[in-house]
Amino acid sequence: QHRDIGYYMSSLLKRVLKVLKKNPQLQDGQQRLVRDTPVDENDCTMVFSQESGMVVEETLRAFAARYEFLSVDLEGINLGREGGETTYVSIATSQHVYVFWVHENNPEYVAIRACISRLLALPNVLFFFWSCECDIECLQDELEISLLHENIVDVQILSILHMMNQRMGKVRYRPGLAKILGLFKKEFGSSDDGNLDYNVARDEHPWMLQPWKISNEAKIHAARDTITLPFLFLRYARVVRS
Repeated sequence: QHRDIGYYMSSLLKRVLKVLKKNPQLQDGQQRLVRDTPVDENDCTMVFSQESGMVVEETLRAFAARYEFLSVDLEGINLGREGGETTYVSIATSQHVYVFWVHENNPEYVAIRACISRLLALPNVLFFFWSCECDIECLQDELEISLLHENIVDVQILSILHMMNQRMGKVRYRPGLAKILGLFKKEFGSSDDGNLDYNVARDEHPWMLQPWKISNEAKIHAARDTITLPFLFLRYARVVRS
């Protein structure tokens, strides 16, 4: 088990160095490729039709071709648990997130799923996740979408390596993204979900609603959980690299 962890860490560090070497803009804050300011609902676009999906796919392809990374997150109810369901897949650049409606109630579900599948199959693109295990399992089991393991970067792992460095190897928990973003209030403001209420009936859950009914708080949540990942990647990758 320790050998497997060591191999993963070694391969992760190689990918960190590779992406930093290929993307000098990612290292230069003056280029402002990496977002370091608060997000709002205008940073989120809901995607639920084949027509809009095709337009967004070209936008994301163009960004990925130039910078070789995208951020990914899943939304739904009880993800990874019995009775859970993935309803939205978020794919983001460093400035904007596109949230795809993948629920079976979407009449154009098949076209949307195919769009996501093509994007996540792009070669030579790093996909940033936070705690990727559950998301990847849901993508595979529910949507039948697979990613190349060598293209996955779990930013949470980099944060753990950073914590290990600070605490001389002692880390007793896996930090949540909201907790980590709470350390960067100067850049991103509050990491609180505000009025986003999860303690409701299943049909009223914030991520069980149709795209046009999604609240601004939910849009901010989706934007924050993806657009911030390149910033965190860069922050922790510099520490890990040194």
